[in-house]
Amino acid sequence: MLPILSAKETDSIKRRLLERANTDYSEQQKIVDAVLEDVRKTGDRALFSYIARFDGFEASADNLMVTEEETDEAFGAVDPVLLEVMKEAAANIEEFHNHQKRENWFIEKGGKYLGQLYLPVEYAGVYVPGGKAAYPSSVLMNIIPAKCAG
Repeated sequence: MLPILSAKETDSIKRRLLERANTDYSEQQKIVDAVLEDVRKTGDRALFSYIARFDGFEASADNLMVTEEETDEAFGAVDPVLLEVMKEAAANIEEFHNHQKRENWFIEKGGKYLGQLYLPVEYAGVYVPGGKAAYPSSVLMNIIPAKCAG
């Protein structure tokens, strides 16, 4: 059952909510800042280094793209019922996100052109947490909207 709160308790509730946000993340922020700076300076080399360090995988520009053979092998290893469920989910996600597409538009006003031009990015990276668990919904919910955007 949900507790019933009185308006007289709002100060107490606010104080409790604000107190739980007083965690000091300055040490973690230093680590994040260093990683970001490393990636800015050395680009893919830094990313490959972090992949090796955290994921135990020796990534390179040559092995990041999944081959058609690897894709076929992966599909063959999935339970057909699960595959059908995932295909249905993918279709639903695609239908939803296709409704979010924006159209380019331009107008001429007093000799000047105004408008909006929507351009998709050429590449997008998607990180899906792994380890001991599988997150196929994270894959679907990150990759399908990107594909819908072009």
